[in-house]
Amino acid sequence: FSARPYKRVSPNGKVLYTTSNNQSVCPRRSGPRKRVKTKMILMEGRITTFAILILISAVIVYLILRGRGGRVPKLRRLPSLDAIEEAVGRAVEMGRPVVYSTGLSTLSDANSAQTLASLDILDYVANLSVSKDAKLVALTPVPTVLPVMQEIVKSNYRAQNKLEEYREDEMVRFLSDQQFAYAAGALGVIHRENAAAHILMGAFWAESLLIAEAAYKVGAIQVGGTANTHQVPFIITVCDYALIGEELLAAGAYLSEDPAQAGSIAGQDFGKILAIVLILLGMILATVGSNAMIQFLGF
Repeated sequence: FSARPYKRVSPNGKVLYTTSNNQSVCPRRSGPRKRVKTKMILMEGRITTFAILILISAVIVYLILRGRGGRVPKLRRLPSLDAIEEAVGRAVEMGRPVVYSTGLSTLSDANSAQTLASLDILDYVANLSVSKDAKLVALTPVPTVLPVMQEIVKSNYRAQNKLEEYREDEMVRFLSDQQFAYAAGALGVIHRENAAAHILMGAFWAESLLIAEAAYKVGAIQVGGTANTHQVPFIITVCDYALIGEELLAAGAYLSEDPAQAGSIAGQDFGKILAIVLILLGMILATVGSNAMIQFLGF
């Protein structure tokens, strides 16, 4: 079987292609090819926003490089950070342990910044506990965070030449990766250990109130912090001291003394100040009947 010859002709009489014996032949285009010109432009109404983004990013990078050069931005110390030292000292006086609870966030999800800040604070708490001979019990529901916590606590014992006192299974515990199973396990640890101090830092959800209530029942002094706005009211209600919102991230940067983190926070503060100035200026201009700010932001 062989295909019948077939010829396709355009309306103006030009042969488009022909087929013969299952083969197609397309005529080559004659004449010079036309070059298609493309032009990349910013979307109208986004130029000002893009310029502000570039400005804030440049300030953040500059402050980070400036901090690495030795001129670290000064961060305001928070009262809750002083309370951590007070809580560890209270645990030593009472001969009862310090229980540290991390949030449910991992090291790679949307709330990982809170977990990293919590680990910085854990390093600070572990250093105080080792130096003051306080028993530390750190709890986590995240398997990937567990080895990091173990190394943080162990490194503090090693740095103070007390490695023989380190008990990994007792001091750093994985309870469960299920939210309320972790909460139930933390309740049991707090009651059995009769904690004198409870520090909970990180991304928390409904389990925060359950765990903190258990620590309140045993009379533990509590220092809590989270950037999850839906849990901030509960942290403030049950804890003696609280880090609210971005204070948790600032606390981690302050305690770790990392110039990159300090520079990043200072740069973000610049962005907030710039936003406040633009809002206030826009309110004033709108009050006097001018739409200059709307036109500026809409450019």
